[in-house]
Amino acid sequence: MLTNLQIASRILDGELSLRRGNPDAAIAVLGEAVTIEDGIPYNEPPVWHHPPRQILGAVLLEAGRPAEAEAVYREDLKRFRENGWSLFGLAKSMEAQQKSSEALEVKRRFETAWKRADIRLTSSRVMEAGTGPAEQPSAFGASRDSTLHAAKHVNLANGTRLAYVEQGDPNGVPVILLHGYTDSWRSYERVLPHLP
Repeated sequence: MLTNLQIASRILDGELSLRRGNPDAAIAVLGEAVTIEDGIPYNEPPVWHHPPRQILGAVLLEAGRPAEAEAVYREDLKRFRENGWSLFGLAKSMEAQQKSSEALEVKRRFETAWKRADIRLTSSRVMEAGTGPAEQPSAFGASRDSTLHAAKHVNLANGTRLAYVEQGDPNGVPVILLHGYTDSWRSYERVLPHLP
């Protein structure tokens, strides 16, 4: 638990530093979060839910340091193979360096990894990701096939836009399935057809 708090506090410090206009301080403290996470023994699921390299890479891109961002994303992909968040960031970092052919190949990998996702990425940082219906175009402009269920949305009082899926008789006994922070309703896609 202490490790999670150490990582979380550094991510928060990094985000606050960035908002205060100090990207160098943000990059330094996010680097500390990466080092702490690297020291955690392997566990499934991971002890920390959102790889800090994804945040660090996005901040490096915002700071105009795409070559460093590329290295960060490549390292994250060694740990979390074909992770869509880092593939997205890697493609963006390559585009920023005018590495067009390499960026195109990474975009293809991203599209494969992200084909069942129900959000459209704008960044590799979870805080910057926009949500939208399942039919929304992908992050790189290609359209997606519609799915068995279309996500609906509700706007909560705190301003959060929450996606959800309903199935079955609205007068039946409600069963609520909640997924993890970085997952989506598609975690239950294979279960839904078996529910009345």
